[in-house]
Amino acid sequence: MRSRIILAMCLALAWCALATAIGPQTAEAGVRVDRLRERLHLLDGYLEHYANDHFNLYPPAPSVRKGGIRAPVWPTNPWTKQPMKPGTGAGDFTYWVAAGRLRCRLTGHYPGGTIVVRSRVPYSRKMQNDHRTMEGAQLLQRFADEWARRHGGRAPTAAEMAPNGAVGKLRSIAWWPHNPWNHERMHQGTWWGEFTYEVDATTGIYTIKMHKSRGGAYWLRGPFKKTLASAVTTTEGTAHYRTLGSRLSAAISGGAVDQTDGSAALAVAGSPSLTP
Repeated sequence: MRSRIILAMCLALAWCALATAIGPQTAEAGVRVDRLRERLHLLDGYLEHYANDHFNLYPPAPSVRKGGIRAPVWPTNPWTKQPMKPGTGAGDFTYWVAAGRLRCRLTGHYPGGTIVVRSRVPYSRKMQNDHRTMEGAQLLQRFADEWARRHGGRAPTAAEMAPNGAVGKLRSIAWWPHNPWNHERMHQGTWWGEFTYEVDATTGIYTIKMHKSRGGAYWLRGPFKKTLASAVTTTEGTAHYRTLGSRLSAAISGGAVDQTDGSAALAVAGSPSLTP
């Protein structure tokens, strides 16, 4: 009986000693995980700054490292005390960016788990750029109608309806609308800020379908003579379109408007708004 009591006391003392040794280690591990989480959010802030300076695009994967992107204070690894780097070791991170570079994900690694931080283009920015996309569509509609008036009411073909096509080369057109997502001239496609253009073989009516970032599309049709959707009379429209390009060109060259800002361009040119 006495030997059992002594054995129990020895086991209790051993357990207390073990708990005393493990306790600080567990607490320290928790602190390191918290530090890793904080430093991942710091790194994510640098990614957001990069996107703001690069047309909403997050950085490519190879550049997310110390010295690869602008970062006043690069975060350190809570385990190694060295700068955090791409990898799966404790305190390091892996970075993934979507093909269009409008979404990204940071994954921080620690013994026994991971921490994930996701980022994407905010809804407010999508809404703003969708409005600019719609303004660009209205200008494209005007260009297509100007072409039709010069060609007996015939709508331009898909090949002609391009910045380097016959419509884009009209002498009255000095400015082609830009895609707000990449600041390139709008062209035909199905990505955000691009447009699909078709002409009905039977009616000769064209359709411009602008693709929005928040889902859905913005539709415009013409020519006006066929759809009776003109915002101005034919006589007024002809005079207006003859001066539209020169006004835009003068505004851009004079610094009155940024050539990537479709809204300002329409305002300077004096274009009336259209109701689709």
